[in-house]
Amino acid sequence: KKLHTSKIRHLEFNPQDANLMVTASLDKTVKLWDIRMLDDCVQSLQHGFGVAAAKFSRTNGCYLLSTDMSNELRVYKAPLWRLEHKIEHEHRFIPSLTHFKASWHPLADLFLVGSFPDIPIEDKLLSKKLHTSKIRHLEFNPQDANLMVTASLDKTVKLWDIRMLDDCVQSLQHGFGVAAAKFSRTNGCYLLSTDMSNELRVYKAPLWRLEHKIEHEHRFIPSLTHFKASWHPLADLFLVGSFPDIPIEDKLLSK
Repeated sequence: KKLHTSKIRHLEFNPQDANLMVTASLDKTVKLWDIRMLDDCVQSLQHGFGVAAAKFSRTNGCYLLSTDMSNELRVYKAPLWRLEHKIEHEHRFIPSLTHFKASWHPLADLFLVGSFPDIPIEDKLLSKKLHTSKIRHLEFNPQDANLMVTASLDKTVKLWDIRMLDDCVQSLQHGFGVAAAKFSRTNGCYLLSTDMSNELRVYKAPLWRLEHKIEHEHRFIPSLTHFKASWHPLADLFLVGSFPDIPIEDKLLSK
């Protein structure tokens, strides 16, 4: 099954409902799915631009935050996923390169938003230069509200204590620019990273040692088609996607 008519930019599971998945696509839609019935989506939410990401709130999964390829954030609320807020975010946009990043706080219905450089930001956290190149992903640990991870095109994943941002807790070197780094949803003890080529890595707390390095079959086009992966909310399992035309036998992934 083809879930969207254009490239999927983001997918993840609801933290409270293991069967509810959200996908965000360049076809200007966010879609909610019951993974047991993928013939049709539960709901489709239309946007004015291609959608970069759609993320459930970490407290109870009742809010859905979407960010598009322009400068707009939207917040939807369960159970009908009605639009609650539409926010224009100051951001210098360059197509296919600089859509902004947002991440939910793990213990409150609050989210953190980043901007492309040269936009004045007074907030102390965002004004820090955490990497030498563009940050592709950031999120908080679900069990430790002070632990944040960032993934960057400078080929590093960095872990931060947000109370002490002068230096990172740990820097994990990669061979390519890193597209995303995500904590496991069960207890935050695993960290999954995906690079801009074809490699997944899994690190384990507390020392964040490399546990697994996996090459993922994927047809890569620079700056366009890095692959996506997302943790299951109730088990230490993750779902991985590929660019089209890669044969995949697994029933769920083939959909």
